[in-house]
Amino acid sequence: MRPEKLHAGISAMSKQTQLWVARADDVPVPDELLTRADVARICKVSPLTIIRLEQAGKLEVLRLGAGSVRIRRSSLEKFLTESITHPTAN
Repeated sequence: MRPEKLHAGISAMSKQTQLWVARADDVPVPDELLTRADVARICKVSPLTIIRLEQAGKLEVLRLGAGSVRIRRSSLEKFLTESITHPTAN
């Protein structure tokens, strides 16, 4: 294959890939669901601390039944943002 054709093929593929990526950015990504252990690991605290935050109403959870819960990443980010901007006085 001639170098000109090879280069043209790569350029065309790159444009197709760019279009695909642009379309993928328009699709909303579902909110990731995290376990208590995941949230505890992210926050570098004990899972018991996460349970206490849930009980205090500071962290929104989804109850799945049989004691299972999941926490949306957006809920965690909201909690962390509020904690940073409005820290509680001790």
